[in-house]
Amino acid sequence: MIKYIHVLIVDDDSAVRTPLAALIRSLGESYICWEAEDGLTARDLLRQQSFDFAFVDINLPAMNGLELLKEIKEDHRDMLVVIITGQPSYDVVLEALRQGASEFLSKPFTRAELGIALEKLKREKALREENLVLFRQAQEKKILEHLTRQLDKRVQEQHLLQTFHQDLWDLKQTEDLYPLILKMAMELTQAEHASFMLFDKEDNTLKLVVDSGDNGGHQIIWQAASQVIRHQTPIFTQGKIQGQRHDESIRLGISLPVIIRGEIFGVLNILGNSNKGFDDEDLALLDLLAERCALTVENLALYESMTSNLYDTLRALVNTLEARDPYSSQHSERVTQLSVAFAATLDLPQADLDCLQFAGALHDIGKVGIPDAILLKPGKLNPQEIEIIRTHPQIGERIVTPLGLLPAERTIILCHHERWDGMGYPCGLTGEQIPLLSRILSLADTFDALTSNRPYRRRWQLSDALQEIQNCAGTQFDPHLAAKFVHWLQEEPLLPDWMGSRSAPPLLLPDLNPGPALCGLNK
Repeated sequence: MIKYIHVLIVDDDSAVRTPLAALIRSLGESYICWEAEDGLTARDLLRQQSFDFAFVDINLPAMNGLELLKEIKEDHRDMLVVIITGQPSYDVVLEALRQGASEFLSKPFTRAELGIALEKLKREKALREENLVLFRQAQEKKILEHLTRQLDKRVQEQHLLQTFHQDLWDLKQTEDLYPLILKMAMELTQAEHASFMLFDKEDNTLKLVVDSGDNGGHQIIWQAASQVIRHQTPIFTQGKIQGQRHDESIRLGISLPVIIRGEIFGVLNILGNSNKGFDDEDLALLDLLAERCALTVENLALYESMTSNLYDTLRALVNTLEARDPYSSQHSERVTQLSVAFAATLDLPQADLDCLQFAGALHDIGKVGIPDAILLKPGKLNPQEIEIIRTHPQIGERIVTPLGLLPAERTIILCHHERWDGMGYPCGLTGEQIPLLSRILSLADTFDALTSNRPYRRRWQLSDALQEIQNCAGTQFDPHLAAKFVHWLQEEPLLPDWMGSRSAPPLLLPDLNPGPALCGLNK
């Protein structure tokens, strides 16, 4: 006999609600779907019908999804709710989990993702029903204590996932992972000391990567970690209880392996004191932490490898582009160095410096789509040629869009020829509409163009180039940034040597009066 599962779908968009109901029914004949266009309609249905699951959109008229979730959890505690959102954020997800949501789905989602969510709901429902039966039968203290421990474990696991999920997600390099793992381990177990060691399989040695807290048990930890490597299993370190008989001891520490693809990657250690012991529940939480650590290391390694390969590929394309034009040789590299160095003086966050480092090297990649007859033309460009070369930021942005660059990195490539007065291209942005990083790169780009040889003129002297940038502050450049940029270059002692070390190809034309170069086109 089929046991039907009643599912309530609440979404104000029928183009989402009705196909979702059909998709759920296609996943099994046991699903019966009900639809509601808003929270008030859903409330009426809940009074008439008992539901097992609910899929609730976060943005609803009259009553939003979180408000409906709260009512459901107050009046229908056994009902499992999935929050649906088209714009997921950490705060929304965290609030939904706090109010009792079992899962969340980000629009658009696939049939496979929906199937996984439903299977998770069915498992959770089965577990709840099983626990309910056990609770009703739990007249004996042992069963009740078991359920209590399981509940505490789940609460701590949820705390772990909710508190540190975003931090783990934001990590961009493996070195930042280990201190975070130690912080998590110490908070979960109230340990006084934690450390992480990497295992070198070739040398069969352990290397201490990061150490936190009181390190009074340093020798004990090394001995335990060695045992972990030897036996490939967690180890409890023992210690004596103060004021008790000599033969009584407690588990003062835990060392456990971090395993990636069946091989030991490292060892996570915690240590308490003689007043704090650890049990199997602590070990279970640390084991969960070690699994998350291993997964994050794999993801970071994949991310770093993909980023490196992507950067190498695109940089090779830029090198090919610059090889076409000896007068722009190493231009992108110099612009990147200038941009990052100047941005560092502004105390911008490391994420911004990383964006400039990556996008700066690719800012002119769109010039691969410009014909050589225009790109390498020794004289001035005619109006039609100017319009063609002004398409290179858009070409560059289209080239990198499918490759997974961050939005800030794509914006640098698209907007590095915008002007403060709105006379730039391709979007005609004005003032602070132009992203800060694009304004920074524009200064470096123009400075390098002025101080580099061109087929139609010699490079400018440093003082002339800085004066021209000052003259164009408030028209071409952000006046505040331009003043800081000029001051920084005047104070930078290594700049003249760096400029003088650049290769200077022979000029095709005699030295001319440079004139108001910034009013023309900087190819």
